[in-house]
Amino acid sequence: MDTPYMVSESQYLPAIVPPTRGLPKKYSKTSLSSAISPVAMPYEQQLVSYPSIPQSNSYSDNTYTSSETTEPLSYRFSLPKSFVGPLEPNNLLSQATRLFEGQILGPTSLAIHRDFIYAGTAGGGVFRGNLRTGNSTRIAKIANEFCDNKPWDSSVCGRPLGVRVDSTGTLYFVDAYLGLHVIEFVDNQVKLNRLLSLEQVGGKYMGHLVIDEGAGSAGGHVVYVTIASSKRDLMQWTAMIIEPDTSGFVVKYDTDTGNYEIIWSNLWYPASIEITDDRMGLLVAEFTTRRVLKHYIKGAKKGTTEVWAENLPGEADHLIRSLDKTRETYWMPIINARNESATNLLDWMSDKPYLRQEILEKYSKLGSSVEEMGQQYKNEMLEKLGFTIKSAQQFYTQNIQNNYGMILELDANGNIIGSLHSQNGVNSFISEAIEGYSDTPDERVLYIGSFGYPYILKLVVKKPIYDLPVFNTLRGEESAYDLDPKQGVQYTAYTKPYTFDDELKFVDIPTLLKSWPTLQTTEIKTNN
Repeated sequence: MDTPYMVSESQYLPAIVPPTRGLPKKYSKTSLSSAISPVAMPYEQQLVSYPSIPQSNSYSDNTYTSSETTEPLSYRFSLPKSFVGPLEPNNLLSQATRLFEGQILGPTSLAIHRDFIYAGTAGGGVFRGNLRTGNSTRIAKIANEFCDNKPWDSSVCGRPLGVRVDSTGTLYFVDAYLGLHVIEFVDNQVKLNRLLSLEQVGGKYMGHLVIDEGAGSAGGHVVYVTIASSKRDLMQWTAMIIEPDTSGFVVKYDTDTGNYEIIWSNLWYPASIEITDDRMGLLVAEFTTRRVLKHYIKGAKKGTTEVWAENLPGEADHLIRSLDKTRETYWMPIINARNESATNLLDWMSDKPYLRQEILEKYSKLGSSVEEMGQQYKNEMLEKLGFTIKSAQQFYTQNIQNNYGMILELDANGNIIGSLHSQNGVNSFISEAIEGYSDTPDERVLYIGSFGYPYILKLVVKKPIYDLPVFNTLRGEESAYDLDPKQGVQYTAYTKPYTFDDELKFVDIPTLLKSWPTLQTTEIKTNN
C-alpha cells in the first residue's frame, strides 16, 4: 500500500482547472459545510465478546467448485484513450479533509447511520465515529493472541472489510477471514454474532456485501456477499490480480432461516456488490477486468448476467449508491487510474500468461526464503520484507501501482457522468466513497475510505441545484439535464430567480438525535 502524502495548507485551496471547450464543470469545491452541526453526542464505549459459529441444520447443502484452469490465462481489457468529457482531469479529490486522523487505520469500507459512521479497519477492529464530535471508538474486535506479535499480518489479526447498516441501525460486516457478522445494539449492549463462515461456502477471502431489506423468507433481510477467491486469501490479493484469479463468487444469505446458496460464480476478483434501485439486479465490480457486471435476481432475465460498465480508467473498487434522489447514480473509486497513454507493466503482461506465472513463482520462492531468515534471526523487519515479496505486494507496488486517484459517478446504465481526480497523488489509493446527508441543499458530502490511510476523508462538492431535473419538472420547464455519450452530463445555470416554496424538496435532512445509550461492554480476545 502506498504511504499517505503530507498535505500542505495550500492543497486545500480550490484547484484552478481550465474550462473544457467552454463547458461548465460538473463539480466544484466548497469550504466545509454545515452538514454536521456541533451537537455533542454521548460518549461511546467499546465492545465485545466474540461468538462461535452458529450450528444449524437449516443451511442449504451447497458447495462451490473452483473454476481454476490448468493453463495460465491470457486476456486483454481496454483502457480509455484519454481523459476527456466526464473524465476531464481536475484536482478536486486532493482537496478532501481528514477526519478521525490517528484514531483508525485502513477504513476500507464505510456505512452511515444518523450521526455515526462505521468502518472496518486493520487489526481486526470495527470502529464507530461520531460525525458531530469527531470522536471514535472501537465497537468490535476480531483477533487472537498472535496478532500482537504480527500486527501487519491480517490472517492472524482478522480484517473487517465491507460494512453496511440497515434502516434500524443494525450493522452487518464481512471479515476477509472470519466471515459475515452482525452487530446489534440492544439494551445498552453491543451484541456480535457470526452468521456465515468461509469454510461453510468454500471460500478463502470474503470481501463485500449488500443488504436487500425485507427480502428474507419471513420479512427479514437477504444479504448478498462476495467471495473474492476460493483459492487465495486477502494477503495474496496482489497475486490474484497478476495471475489472474477467476474463482470469485456471490453468496445469497437469508437472515430469517440461515440458509445460503451460491448464485453467481466465475468472477474475476469481485471487489464489491450493490443492488439496483428496482431490486431486480446485482452490480459487481470486478477489480481485475476493470468492469462492472449486472446479474439479474428477479424478473424474466433472472439468472442472466450482462456487462454494465467496461473499459474503466483503472481497477474498479467499491461501487456504492449515491444519495441522489432525482436519478439513480453510483460512486466508485478507481485504483491506478490511467489511460492508454500511461499503461503499466501488468497491462503489457496481460497477454503473456507464462511470464506472469513465472514471476509469481520466483517471488514466492525468494520471499519465503527471506521470511524464514527473518524468523531465524528474530528480525521482524526482515520477516515482513519476505512476506511482502512472497505475496507479490512488492512487485505490485513497484511496477503496477500509481498515485493517480479518481472517483467516478455512474448513472443507472453504467455510463460515466462525472469524475473527481487527485492528479498530484495526495489521495490516491481509495477504496470507497459514500455520500452523507447535508443540511445545505446545494452541496454533496462524500466520506471516503482507504485500505491504508489512518483517517477518513471528507469532500464537499457543490451541486448545481437549479439544473436538477426535478426542479425543472416542478417548474414546468424543459429539463437542463442531458446525457451526451461523449461529454457525459452537462449542467447549465438556471437563470430565473430562485425562491423556496413548499413544493421543492431537494434533500432529506436527518432528524437530530436526542440521545444515544452508553454502551456498557468489555473487550475479550478470542482464539478463533
